[in-house]
Amino acid sequence: MDFNKIKEMGLEYAEKGRNAAMDLAERGRTQAKIVSEQTKLARAQRQLGALVYSLAKGNEENQPLVDKYIEMIGSIEANLNALKESLGPCCRGHHPRSGRGARRGQRHHR
Repeated sequence: MDFNKIKEMGLEYAEKGRNAAMDLAERGRTQAKIVSEQTKLARAQRQLGALVYSLAKGNEENQPLVDKYIEMIGSIEANLNALKESLGPCCRGHHPRSGRGARRGQRHHR
């Protein structure tokens, strides 16, 4: 092989490495967004539960407020699903940190 061919191959491998690193960084950012959305979802669900409990305990009704929380939870779930979808088929339906949802003995592709 001549020098130019070796140089060309080196540049090609460097570009592939750079692209892989950028892809991993983007996946990491997306997974961080997923964790953030999961936190928002848990908080909204807790707030809805507390609201329903306090309304029931006080023998009150406030369906518009309950509906607002349900709508907000639906929006968060839609955002979460879109983020998971953007990660590709290996990660849909699985918790990005714990690996819950993967079949027994299998790990996630990262």
